[in-house]
Amino acid sequence: IEFAQEHRGDRGLGPPETDLARAHARALRHWDIPAALGLSNVRPRIYAGLEDPVFSTAQTLHFARQLGLSEIYGYPGEGHLLYLTQPDVFTAAQRFAIDTFEGG
Repeated sequence: IEFAQEHRGDRGLGPPETDLARAHARALRHWDIPAALGLSNVRPRIYAGLEDPVFSTAQTLHFARQLGLSEIYGYPGEGHLLYLTQPDVFTAAQRFAIDTFEGG
């Protein structure tokens, strides 16, 4: 939380403007990874805050299973803005990407 506050400064962190949030949610339903990226054989990894008030752990696990995954990488005590409150997630994701794409 200190990390998030450091980057946010005096700006409050609140819910997004309703029309913007709805537009974003509608767009996500139609989002695809371009085939040219060649990621069809790559297994994704899902990082999630286990106290996320937006997507419950059960919902996230359900989504993971739809992708053929059997697990998620959860951060206890963290919420929806994991990338702000737990900067170690970037290191974990980078390590996973290097191992996946370069055989690291």
